[in-house]
Amino acid sequence: MEHSNSKVSTNYFSEKIYVKCPKCLQLGIITASLKNKNLAIPLEYKAQYNCTNCQYSLKETNVWFGLYVGKILRTCKSCGSNLHFLTKPTKETKQQLLGTCETCKKENEYEITWKKYLKNHPNDPYFGMDLWLQTAIKSNVLWAYNLEHLDFLKEYVGAKIRDGKNRHKYSLITNLPNWIKSAKNRDLIIKKLSILESDLLKNYSNK
Repeated sequence: MEHSNSKVSTNYFSEKIYVKCPKCLQLGIITASLKNKNLAIPLEYKAQYNCTNCQYSLKETNVWFGLYVGKILRTCKSCGSNLHFLTKPTKETKQQLLGTCETCKKENEYEITWKKYLKNHPNDPYFGMDLWLQTAIKSNVLWAYNLEHLDFLKEYVGAKIRDGKNRHKYSLITNLPNWIKSAKNRDLIIKKLSILESDLLKNYSNK
């Protein structure tokens, strides 16, 4: 089998996303309308969420259930050197945080700016909810937004010939981790994707 269509980004599949409801932990669905699906992340869009179980719904995307990453970009309060510090992804945000200057080694408290953490994490890019289609493979997490995304991954992983023409730095395939691209994991990944597909169809058909 040969796999082509190497240009699409993960964002291409983000107009319908199956998630775990943050209220009841059952299946929820996010639908979105994007102005441009070829960007690395959604920029201009309208999105809404509806739970298939408890009827919890959202239309405003200023609600975020996912991780944040904090940045301190200041001058050191002790020596005046430039201070640049990034936190690890976290759900806990604070107005101020301790930062250590690399020049004078002094520790002071600074105001911190928080942004949504979107990089290759198993949650949706609109509300930060945990994806329904995710499963552990050793120490890694395999995930997909929907069945179209899942089929794309299954086709790519199962392909003996992979077309790399016209691939760009934001394409889904370019940003796949090496453990997914590795031929030695092919059978296990396809098996796990098939289990995810069956689980979704079972849960969705019962609604």
